[in-house]
Amino acid sequence: ALAKENASQSLSQIIGPEDPAKATESAPNSLRALYGKDLVHNAIDVSSGAEQGKQDIHLIFGDLE
Repeated sequence: ALAKENASQSLSQIIGPEDPAKATESAPNSLRALYGKDLVHNAIDVSSGAEQGKQDIHLIFGDLE
């Protein structure tokens, strides 16, 4: 989990478009272009914002409190 202000936007620039085929064309050095295979196996996921991030963390790691 990445915790910083505007984390989703910052990470989205590094990982590239959701579709690895599109990432290969528009952002060839992005993580998805380099390591993604298709829309299901696209190497990495990023939450759309802070609230979605909290839900995703809870889904993956459970209750952390």
